[in-house]
Amino acid sequence: MNIQKKLLLLFTAVILVVFNYAIYAKEQIIKNGETVFLELAPVDPRSLMQGDYMILNYDAAIKLRDDFEKLKKNKKTKNNSYKPIKKTGYVKVKLDNDGVAKYMGEYTGGNLASDEKLFKYKNSGWRVIIVPNSYFFQEGKRRIFDDAKYGVFKFKGADNYILVALADKDMNIISSKDIK
Repeated sequence: MNIQKKLLLLFTAVILVVFNYAIYAKEQIIKNGETVFLELAPVDPRSLMQGDYMILNYDAAIKLRDDFEKLKKNKKTKNNSYKPIKKTGYVKVKLDNDGVAKYMGEYTGGNLASDEKLFKYKNSGWRVIIVPNSYFFQEGKRRIFDDAKYGVFKFKGADNYILVALADKDMNIISSKDIK
């Protein structure tokens, strides 16, 4: 076997190990992570191009966008300019006793309390998106998700999270598995 084939096999093995570890790490977050409920804002229940899924909008994203708008209006300097708003960053939330995340503002650094978490955001200038902003579900099961009130996340650490489900106003997980 020549050196090129050996290198190809080595790189292939490294790539497979890295991908499998990433999958394992995400599975561990889902299995052992802290559950956090993030309140949803109005959502779009279907995409004709991609099948059944919801575009998610979060209450915290709307509040952060409102804060950015206030900054634009109130932070004028002598030369009539303002500090630029970041394109990406983190929204800081504080968990109540039920695990519901309450908006605290944009994270600007520093230590977090044990009941504080960070959600990554993207700012397009006219809309703030908390990532992830979509939830896919089984085709034909859209109506059971119409009452979704919370995105359910599993956290490992302050800013390492996965969206695992949607929940209703009583924080009951909405599942399409048992509905025919």
